[in-house]
Amino acid sequence: RRARAQLPGHQLLIQKEVEVLPAEGPCRKYQTDRDGTMPLLSPLHTGNASISFWHLTEDVEELLALLPHSDNYAAEAAKFGAERRRREWLGARCLLHARMGDAVQIVYAADGRPLLHGVAELPEISISHSGDYVAIAFAPPRLSIGLDIEAAWGKAFRLRERFLTLDEQRLTPDERRAAAAW
Repeated sequence: RRARAQLPGHQLLIQKEVEVLPAEGPCRKYQTDRDGTMPLLSPLHTGNASISFWHLTEDVEELLALLPHSDNYAAEAAKFGAERRRREWLGARCLLHARMGDAVQIVYAADGRPLLHGVAELPEISISHSGDYVAIAFAPPRLSIGLDIEAAWGKAFRLRERFLTLDEQRLTPDERRAAAAW
């Protein structure tokens, strides 16, 4: 997986390929999914920011069972037409609660960016998803952060002519390099 977080003005904070590993230690009710693997993966830390990952192996009902106030989340998730999109949305909330506890919730600013609500001095966040992964980047309060994850599954390579110059395309002969350029 590739993770990238950016600050305003497009200053690069993190850009690296990441091998997501199971988190160490207990994570309350988020410990294991049905096949015994850990859906909450080890976070990536750099400077004053961190990125947490959730491997989406659960269906909608399993994700709802992990969440506090699941009736509220069920009503919101039902607004999404696609099952995949409901799983991504619920997975982001599972990840948030695993990291921040049950009192925190995601709300949205007028410009559409996610914000945390529920306790004082909350970090800034950015949410991204790709394939079977959801990620949330956390930064100190009032420090904007952006995140984009992209699973290396052929999409970047197939679409590279849409976002790369001809010279850049010659430098990205495979999916891994095309995903990194994405």
